[in-house]
Amino acid sequence: MKKRAICVGINNYPGTYNDLNGCINDANDWKELLRNDFDFGRVSVITDENATRQNILIALNHIVTEAGPGDVVVFTYSGHGTSVPDRGKFDEADNRDEAICAYDGNITDDEVRKIIRRINRNAHLAIISDSCHSGTVTRSALERTYDADKEAAKNAPKARYMPPKDDINAIRVGMLPPRQRIMYPESDMPEILLSGCNANEYSYDAYMNGRYNGAMTATAINLIKSNPGQTYGELHKKLRQLLPSASYPQSPQLEGSKSNKNRKLFAFTEGEVVATTGLKAAVTVSTLNIRSGPGVDHQEIGNLYKDDVVNVINMDGKEMWVEIEPGKWAALAYDGEQYMKLKCD
Repeated sequence: MKKRAICVGINNYPGTYNDLNGCINDANDWKELLRNDFDFGRVSVITDENATRQNILIALNHIVTEAGPGDVVVFTYSGHGTSVPDRGKFDEADNRDEAICAYDGNITDDEVRKIIRRINRNAHLAIISDSCHSGTVTRSALERTYDADKEAAKNAPKARYMPPKDDINAIRVGMLPPRQRIMYPESDMPEILLSGCNANEYSYDAYMNGRYNGAMTATAINLIKSNPGQTYGELHKKLRQLLPSASYPQSPQLEGSKSNKNRKLFAFTEGEVVATTGLKAAVTVSTLNIRSGPGVDHQEIGNLYKDDVVNVINMDGKEMWVEIEPGKWAALAYDGEQYMKLKCD
C-alpha cells in the first residue's frame, strides 16, 4: 500500500491586493500531519510561483493515475478560489464553473474532475480545499476595503476568494445563483471532498494562535491530531461544532459517498474487503505462506514461491492481505516489507 500526497499553498499572487498569508503554512502543516500521523511516504509541497496550472495538473494526474488498489492519495489546496461562467457543456445548474486559482491562471472543477475520474476504484482519494468559490463582491470593492487601513487589516480575516478579473465576467458570475450539483451526485464521487465553506460563504485566511493559517485547516488539523483514528464524517461533525464562529463565519462541507464518509481518515478502510476483477499479484519473495484467513493468526495451509502469479478475488484493507482462492489468503505486505506486487490484466 502506497500513501502519497500533494499539498499546494499559494500566498504570493501576481498583483498588489491578492496576496494571502496562511496558505503555505497550510500546505506544510498538512505535509507534517500526513507524514507524522499517517505514515505517508511521499508528500510533495508546491508553493507560490511553482504552483502553476501546468505543475499542479501534472502532479495531480501523476499521483492519481499511478495509484493502485489499496493506495491512498491526498490532494490539498490552500489559496484563492473563484467562479467563471461555464463555457463548456453547462454541467452546473448555475451555468458557472468553480475554479482554484493557480499562480498563473485558473484550474476549473471540470479539469480536476477529468483527472480524478481516472482513480482506481479500489484506491482512496481525499481532496481538501481551503478556498471558496462564491461571492458577489467586485474586485475593485475588495481593493478599497483592504487598502483603507492596511495595518488594521494585517491580522484580520481575509476571504480566500478572487473575483473575476474581467468586469463583465464579474457581473455575470455575481448575478448567478449558488452552485447546485446536478450531474455529479455524491454517491458517484470517486473522492471524498472536504471544503472550507458552503456556496454562499467565504473561507478565511486567519491569524490564529500566533501564526497565519486557513481557519478550516487549522481547526481540522487540531481535531485530527486529537483523534487520528476518526472517520471523515466524525471529523466533519466536530468541525461544524467549531465553525462557523463569530470570527470565521464559514461552514465546512463534506461531500462524497456514504462509504467514504464512514471511512477512517487517510486510510484504506479498516476491515474492508474489496471485490476485485482482472487483478493479479506476483510474489516477490522466495517463499510466501498461504493462510486460511487475512492475518498471521490464521492457519498456514500452503506456500507460494517467487515469481508465482495468482488471481486476486478479494482484498482486506486492514492488513493488506489478498484472497487468491476461496479460503486462501496471502500477505501483500507485512511489517514494512512487501511480499507481492499487484498488477492488472
